[in-house]
Amino acid sequence: MNAIPGYQYLWEVNDDWKIIGDSNLDSVAVEVGVAESFLFLTAVNQCGEKQGSRLFLTSPVPPKARVNKSNGAFGLPELEVINMNDFESIQWYRNGDPLLGDLGTSNPLVVNLNGLYGVETISEEGCRNPGKEADLVKIDQVQLDFLAYRVDETTIIIENTTKNTVDYTFVSLAGQVVMIGKAGPGQNEISFTDKGIYLLWFSGGGTDQKYKVLF
Repeated sequence: MNAIPGYQYLWEVNDDWKIIGDSNLDSVAVEVGVAESFLFLTAVNQCGEKQGSRLFLTSPVPPKARVNKSNGAFGLPELEVINMNDFESIQWYRNGDPLLGDLGTSNPLVVNLNGLYGVETISEEGCRNPGKEADLVKIDQVQLDFLAYRVDETTIIIENTTKNTVDYTFVSLAGQVVMIGKAGPGQNEISFTDKGIYLLWFSGGGTDQKYKVLF
């Protein structure tokens, strides 16, 4: 914010906003808060003192998400936001990191990795409400060695929680091999556009495991 040079100034705001730096200069930066606020300005010179103010409106923060935890498909827990009509969209987080692609905005969310899960609500204007630490949901269950899930129309993720690189094979229910490849430890991003139920076979690296997955 700027004012005419040559005066002594005092800039002030309501409690939710903050003046950054020296509040007595003719130009200041303002950290915008959540609530609407007045910006107050007192100007003084040899002729006296003058006060003014301007009201700045902000878009309201959306309500926080109300999350219900239940047992879902394939024995995995599901987290569902039950007040979706109160805001435009959501973004899921695990251990503070946003979940990628369609997975990050899905409702309900099928949880396949342990961790602390939170969800941020987003209004039509783009205002966000991350909720509070007390709202986080802890998932702690027997962890599978391998997990596979879709993040968007063209991409799936294979999570390898072991320390070894393994071979993977996608097999259709008709017995046709659809794809083969290798998955190193950690997160593996794979281009896969087919949809349906598949058998996913992991081998090598001291493992031999089969999973049924739905994409």
